[in-house]
Amino acid sequence: MKQKIDGALFRRMVISASAAVDLNKQKINELNVFPVPDGDTGTNMCRTLSSGIESATSSDSLGEYLKGVSSGMLMGARGNSGVILSQLFKGFYAELAKEDVVNPGQVKNALISAYKTAYRAVVHPVEGTVLTVAREGIENIKGQIYGSATIGDAFSMYLAEMRKSVLRTPDMLPALREAGVLDSGAVGYIAIVEGMVRAFYGDPVTCDGMALPGK
Repeated sequence: MKQKIDGALFRRMVISASAAVDLNKQKINELNVFPVPDGDTGTNMCRTLSSGIESATSSDSLGEYLKGVSSGMLMGARGNSGVILSQLFKGFYAELAKEDVVNPGQVKNALISAYKTAYRAVVHPVEGTVLTVAREGIENIKGQIYGSATIGDAFSMYLAEMRKSVLRTPDMLPALREAGVLDSGAVGYIAIVEGMVRAFYGDPVTCDGMALPGK
């Protein structure tokens, strides 16, 4: 099992993530009722991530590759969901900026940095959104990422915890409860992480689609 991620592997992971959210963007758009029911969350997240991929230069150094991805996402962020997604990647990059390869503990720290950066970027953070799911996803399992835990373990636990967390979003946000939907940004982010995990395990998302949480 892979114990480290370098720039080349992470590039494959984000390309898979982009395919995952692109395949599911219409379903994600249909969940979009908060903060404005404009039906574009999936589209905005897809375009934001694509902007990062297009701006990044291939590199074996993870920090160097992340620099391009993060910068491109920040410059090309679309809508609220795209801005928050770009901040999540900004925080991930900030923790790993000087690293060529990373281990499970560093991935854990980067995921913590990701949600904290996103929270700081929002003037009035609202619980029951992607912010909550990204936070609970790592905070609820960070104590399990030690010793013999692999990077695959870390990402898989993160994903599993976020899938549980997103099911609780209607309990936290009345707009979601009234519409009978899950938070669209959180569902989109889970699709992105799912795409990353699949590429990590050598099964990148291409055109076969994915099951969304609660479906």
